[in-house]
Amino acid sequence: MTTQVRITTAQRSAPSSSTRPARRCGVMIATLAVLLLSANVASARLPKRPLHWAGTNFAKHSQAVEHLTLRGADSRGNRTFIRYSMANAGYKKGKLTITVLQRTPAGTLYGKQTFKRGRYTVFRDHFGLRAGGNVMEVKGGKLMMTFQLKGVTGTAVMTPRGSGLSLKDRDSSGWLRRTLLSPWAKVEVDLRNPKGQTAKMKTTVFAVHEASTLKAHGTYDRVVQFHKVRGGRVAVVDYIVAPTERKHRPLGFVILRGGGQRFVGKVTEERRTAERLDKRNDYRVPWQIDVRASRRGKTADVRLTTSRQVSRKDDLAKMGFFARKAVGMLIHPYTYTLAGTWSATVQAAP
Repeated sequence: MTTQVRITTAQRSAPSSSTRPARRCGVMIATLAVLLLSANVASARLPKRPLHWAGTNFAKHSQAVEHLTLRGADSRGNRTFIRYSMANAGYKKGKLTITVLQRTPAGTLYGKQTFKRGRYTVFRDHFGLRAGGNVMEVKGGKLMMTFQLKGVTGTAVMTPRGSGLSLKDRDSSGWLRRTLLSPWAKVEVDLRNPKGQTAKMKTTVFAVHEASTLKAHGTYDRVVQFHKVRGGRVAVVDYIVAPTERKHRPLGFVILRGGGQRFVGKVTEERRTAERLDKRNDYRVPWQIDVRASRRGKTADVRLTTSRQVSRKDDLAKMGFFARKAVGMLIHPYTYTLAGTWSATVQAAP
């Protein structure tokens, strides 16, 4: 069986000409090969402090970006995606965008709406926000969500499970924080759309809270995302690699859960081999990535091996001419979706 995953990777400057050394670029993977897991972890706790956006200095920072994202699926593979995104960077000027997607056996429910600064409120005494009839907040140890979007109305309640991680990187220009709130949370959704289609189901998701004051072109050199969630089984490799000035440090996590065994750890290193040249932009697309993560005396080694490239996307293609030229001088991201195999082993420290 072969599955597909989305991998995003970027160079901080426009692609070089073909006469220069080829650029390294991101990519990767998925399918079941070998899975040997172990290690129990403590229960997850949702944040008590408010969103970073509740702080005046952060909310006014020209490069401020903050996201809360839930991704996953039920045991039948019906996908869940929920995101709250606020940003000043990229000409967003403090806009909040709420996105909800829930696939069901009968079809997909989808809603997305953007609120300008001043049209929403970030709670200052606890984690959450309100935008019209949309409310997201931590209450009673759970993440409570109410939606009143143009395409979707209803509720979602997330109960955290597993042990999270908080990761941070910084330089003289700013900082980036990635927090895995819950590696395998349970979400109960009760949604409907204007056509009368409904979704009332339970899914498994991993929840990530991210915030940054770094300039967009200095955030990462490449990104790897391998997400395979289906009910109680979770396999996730999700990390960025910093640019040269931050010494290409990885910042992300590995989640492995299945067969009653589990692991959650911080990515400590990656190694890319068997690269293939994308002749259209001189990027080197790795056909194999070895990732190591560790936590609490346990080490996980995950290998992602590509069998074929499914798609290639120029992420600046839909921008206007002048915006594309301006952004392209600093960073030119491409997204590669690849299919392949994965294997993982977890071992205790000797």
